[in-house]
Amino acid sequence: MSGDRSQAYYTCEVVSKCFADDATRQGFMAAYTQSPDAAQAYLEKLGMPDDMAAKVVTLQGNDLNLFIGQNVCDYLW
Repeated sequence: MSGDRSQAYYTCEVVSKCFADDATRQGFMAAYTQSPDAAQAYLEKLGMPDDMAAKVVTLQGNDLNLFIGQNVCDYLW
């Protein structure tokens, strides 16, 4: 990851960008359902470092929920 920014920072940054508007949210959901490579590219486009994006796209269901939830809470608190 670049600089001194944490995994929690990047998670919050990308989540906030994904829900900034309907077009971005729909673009992310389309990429995520298309393929892991498409989802990773979209996450990178939103500012997530490539190594972190590669990890995130392997997560599904509760594992993905826990990853996002834990990182958002870590960043906010």
